[in-house]
Amino acid sequence: MGAALSLFVVWYVVPYLSTDRNYLFLVEREALTGKRLWYACFYLHVLAGCVALLAAPLLLWSGVSRGGGRLHRLLGKAYLLAVLGWVVPTGAGMAPFAKGGVPGRAAFALLVLFLAGHTLLGLRALRRGEVRAHARWMIRSYAVLLSAAMFRLAYGWTRELVADGENAYALAVWISLALSLLGGQFACRSFKVADTRGSALEIYP
Repeated sequence: MGAALSLFVVWYVVPYLSTDRNYLFLVEREALTGKRLWYACFYLHVLAGCVALLAAPLLLWSGVSRGGGRLHRLLGKAYLLAVLGWVVPTGAGMAPFAKGGVPGRAAFALLVLFLAGHTLLGLRALRRGEVRAHARWMIRSYAVLLSAAMFRLAYGWTRELVADGENAYALAVWISLALSLLGGQFACRSFKVADTRGSALEIYP
């Protein structure tokens, strides 16, 4: 399920990496696309988000996660760098300009905070040798990252039910935030993490 949602988001956003600015998302933000800082944040956010979304399902796959081997460590570093180095800072930079008025901006800011917090807690647990806690915090981090997919699905529903476009957008962001947090918690309960001698890691449903 997570892998399918990751591929959906990547498929959806990769066209944004072209030089074509006629996409609705960019047309609606025409005043911002002329600002180099916002535009740089946007492109880096999309690119780094794609890296993290593609790395995360592989990190959870037992064939990669088993034993915490070299490939798992390499993908983990790529995920951490993408999320903490680029997705979070660029997301924080774009949140004040998000659509949906104050409610929409607040929801996006919370998404950034939860993504950063869960990822940092996962990193801290790893450094302490707490493998189970590390796996669970990273599952929660990935769930927040998947809010991008949940938002697009929720927005298709809210814009049919809510007449005002700004309110429909903001409501979709809040729904995606709630679903990502609940989904992360549910996934932590659904997956078991085998931990032996503080270094072996295996995640399985």
